[in-house]
Amino acid sequence: MDGRHQLTDLRATVHKHDELPKAGSRVLDLYQRVKLTVMALRHNLTREVLAESFDVSQSIASRIIRAYTRP
Repeated sequence: MDGRHQLTDLRATVHKHDELPKAGSRVLDLYQRVKLTVMALRHNLTREVLAESFDVSQSIASRIIRAYTRP
């Protein structure tokens, strides 16, 4: 299974939850928010690099990561 399919499956799993985190939902769709979070965790990228890659502010990138990695 390639990375895109894995991300799509992960997005579908996250989408099943009744209350999705609202962080970043106005600027990025769910797939992009999940991808940003996975990239942060897997590649240990800085918020600055992630923000530039997804064309969002650093604070939005931080909020998304925090929202999707909370226990």
